[in-house]
Amino acid sequence: TLLPSRWRATGGLLRHQGGQTELRWTPQSPEGGPLTASRYTLELATDAGFTRDVRRAESTEARAALGELASGTWYLRLKATTPDGRTLDSDAYRFEVPSNWGQTVFDSAVTLDPLPPR
Repeated sequence: TLLPSRWRATGGLLRHQGGQTELRWTPQSPEGGPLTASRYTLELATDAGFTRDVRRAESTEARAALGELASGTWYLRLKATTPDGRTLDSDAYRFEVPSNWGQTVFDSAVTLDPLPPR
């Protein structure tokens, strides 16, 4: 079976607990089916070029601890490592952290908007 070279993250959910933000997503192949991965690497930044306030996280599940996040626009890109060791890039995404995040808002569904290809 040929694996896709690009995959999508859908169904974003932010959760704030104990001063930390966690992002969860659903990995999806370009054909729309599930994508199985043994590890994810996430890059997060405050600009689409991924040069400002860059953070990296690794996880064995489709979720990652992001630390403290300020309200506003954030950018995300992911890599998935398949059980056979292949690394696949996702699209890059933009999402909004809601106002009052971590103060009065602690859970929020977020739309992961794909960025245009560069």
